[in-house]
Amino acid sequence: MSDVLMKAFKSEKSGNIITCQLRMMYANLITPGFPSKKERDPKKKQWGATGLVPAKANIDVLREAIDEVIDANLTAAQKAKAKIVMPIKETAADSSLAIYADEFPYFLRMNTKCFDRQGKPRPAPEVVYAKNGAPVQEADEADELYNGRWFRSSLNPYWYDNENIGVSLGLVNVQLLKHDEPLAGGKVKADREFEPVEGLEDLEDEGAAFE
Repeated sequence: MSDVLMKAFKSEKSGNIITCQLRMMYANLITPGFPSKKERDPKKKQWGATGLVPAKANIDVLREAIDEVIDANLTAAQKAKAKIVMPIKETAADSSLAIYADEFPYFLRMNTKCFDRQGKPRPAPEVVYAKNGAPVQEADEADELYNGRWFRSSLNPYWYDNENIGVSLGLVNVQLLKHDEPLAGGKVKADREFEPVEGLEDLEDEGAAFE
């Protein structure tokens, strides 16, 4: 892995935090999704992804930015008592991701909502290729945005105070990096999984075997 891609840093141009390279999980980066299985309000849709953090990666800059957001919203006394929801999670504590904990001890959750509080549409995060900066097209979403793909993102940590209090990672933009083997749960197109099957000429049509 490139040393440059193993360390998060703050962009001098935008002020956003640029992550180290991450392993992609549960991406809804072009086609937005609902934040939970129970939610079905279109106004609650969001773009987002989970990023597995490599064990040797340095995300100190991101941790510092999160601490700054907390300090700006809570006093020291409040911090001592508060149950703050943090966006950097321990992989071993997540039942669906724990199998990756040795190689990726932490993961990040990042998202941006499709609509603001007034119901006005928000701009989608840009998703671009690393080589030429060209945008990823919707038709290529399944091939390019799968569980296991390497990527990095620009993030804007912010405070929220509703049923819970904590820090979220506002997703700004995404840069796709190298391909890798899909991880469990990854969406892969059928033509990449199945080889052609010979000897089916006696079937009248492709659905005859199931009649």
